[in-house]
Parts: sequence; structure tokens; C-alpha cells
Amino acid sequence: MSLSVEQLLPGKVTLSVGYVGTRALHLPVFIDANLVGQTPHGLRSYNVENAEGHYVGLHTPFYLPSDRSNTTLGSLNTGFSVANSWYHSMATTIRRPLITALKLLVNYTWSRRWTMTR
Repeated sequence: MSLSVEQLLPGKVTLSVGYVGTRALHLPVFIDANLVGQTPHGLRSYNVENAEGHYVGLHTPFYLPSDRSNTTLGSLNTGFSVANSWYHSMATTIRRPLITALKLLVNYTWSRRWTMTR
């Protein structure tokens, strides 16, 4: 959904205010059904070169086979359609011509997104 209004103000100033909103229902959410818990017990280490050319150790959590219910399987992704989302935004614009081929333009945008699962 969208709505916008534009008004000419004194001094050749134009004000525009617009709204955009979206609604999404039953979005998919995937979980790994083969995990015993959600905390990985393994740690993988990588040597990564930073901007100065020095190697830095990077440590990433990793799920071990012992973290899984069935150790012969890896990830067992299960999907559910339980997420709902709202998005709201408002954009305002002020325009004013100054001289030929030169214009003052000021923009501001506010937005907010909500996502909920059952």
C-alpha cells in the first residue's frame, strides 16, 4: 500500500510526504531438526589476512557430530510457515528552486519493520 501528498508552499517551496507499507503472512522459517541443542560445541579456526597484511586467527562455532540426534546425518532442515511481517515507511521531501539549474533538495526517510513468529 502507498499514499503520497504533495503541497506547494509559499516561496516556491514544495513539500512531499509519502507512506509505503507492506504486510507478509506465513513466511517460511527453517530449523535444523537434527540438533540436540542450539549451541555448537565445536570450534573451527581460520587464518585470515587483515587490511595490513597480517594473519589474524578467526574462530567460528561449529556443530560436531555429537551435537546431532542422528550422527550419520548432517543438517535436517524442517520448514514452518509461521512468520508474519509488517513494514512501514514515511518519506518526506522539500524542494526549492534557488536559481536557474540549481535546486535545494532535502529528503528524510523513516522506516520500521516488524517480524513475528507464532
